[in-house]
Amino acid sequence: MKQGERKIVVRCAVYTRVSTDSGLEQDFNSLDNQREASEAYIKSQAHEGWKLVRERYDDGGFSGGSMERPALQKRLDDVRARRIDVIVVYKVDRLTRSLADFAKLVDLFDAHGVSFISVTQAFNTTTSMGRLTLNMLLSFAQFEREITGERIRAKVAASKRKGIWMGGAVPLGYQVENRALHVIESEAEFVRALYRRYLELGSVVRLKAGRHWRYYASRAALSGRWKEVGSVVRIPAPEIENLIANAVGAHLAARANAIDSCHIDHGGGRGDCAITQNESGRMRRYLPSENDVRNAIDRATVGATRIEIILNESIIVEGQDRVLTLPWTRSSSRRRREIIQGAGEAQGPLRAMRTKARDSFIGALRDARRWLDELLIDPAQTIESLAMREHKSERSIRMTVSLAFVSPVLAKAAMEGRLPRGFSVKRLTDLPMLWSEQWRAVGLREPIQAELG
Repeated sequence: MKQGERKIVVRCAVYTRVSTDSGLEQDFNSLDNQREASEAYIKSQAHEGWKLVRERYDDGGFSGGSMERPALQKRLDDVRARRIDVIVVYKVDRLTRSLADFAKLVDLFDAHGVSFISVTQAFNTTTSMGRLTLNMLLSFAQFEREITGERIRAKVAASKRKGIWMGGAVPLGYQVENRALHVIESEAEFVRALYRRYLELGSVVRLKAGRHWRYYASRAALSGRWKEVGSVVRIPAPEIENLIANAVGAHLAARANAIDSCHIDHGGGRGDCAITQNESGRMRRYLPSENDVRNAIDRATVGATRIEIILNESIIVEGQDRVLTLPWTRSSSRRRREIIQGAGEAQGPLRAMRTKARDSFIGALRDARRWLDELLIDPAQTIESLAMREHKSERSIRMTVSLAFVSPVLAKAAMEGRLPRGFSVKRLTDLPMLWSEQWRAVGLREPIQAELG
């Protein structure tokens, strides 16, 4: 560099994506691997003035077949704001698996002077040969995605025809064993009673006692036009209504309270002013009523990453934008498992107990409760007779039966897989009878608020 020349800084942003959220709780996951390789590549180009933008653009659990990804949308907003010069990804399919979406992205990048780099695939989007290479790669990526989808759908359909459980929320009254649904007799009668009661009343509302659940649904979905359905099919009404009402109310209050001069109401009438005066003469801030908020909204559109609120023209001041935009993502129906921390241990990442150990505990607990019921109901039934019938030792029967006296909170944590790695049936047998002492015996801290629902 010649003396007096200014060094050019190339702002580089790393984008990472993985299709599923499985394994993201690990200390070093797929997103970390992609980011580490991309940052190393940027560092190797430091002599060209490349500098890493510290803003993270990570989409964990989002498909590459859709553009509705929070981090991707945030990154595109930064591209439009000209905060980024180069986008670095581990592979091109991390950015998108759709050829049509890729063409749109390249047009956007070109319009804002942004280059696109893949760490593991050598090409340059500024040349015709680089574009040809990219189009070929994305064509194969899209083909692979479509073929994989067809294969998975065919496998799921064939498995269902054979009665194999393919995952999802297990219906009330059933349990999964060997990938098949089996009736839980202790819950079956409750389910049958619900159906009998529903047939008597003829209405779900009259059945969980007049309570209503309100939802907003896509118009395309309601009319059966599934190909036109967007990223959000149905959402709970109270959640969206509260967000919109709070945003519009804050907007109205901020606008009214920013007025420099207005009529001051000295008592009786309300008037249309933004500021009023109470009896002590002190000024109080304007708070919009529910009716004010309702009348201020013309339309609201909910997307995968944002809510756009169109304000009524009657309240718009000249030069003011009618659109309010709120960042929003749908609440996940799945909750990450919160692994119970060991007593006296420093807070840190823990690995959950193995699935095999959890399944073994569930089976042993089921046996323990069944055998305990038999011992209590049938006076002729003994540990010895159970051992002979089950082809087990008497000690094995006694140790298993002790699981029936495990704290409900501790048992629930084990069944949900929220105990740390290393816990098994053996570690949870023959515990003290007092529940609080059971936690100390296994070396765990008892949760402050335990929900058994």
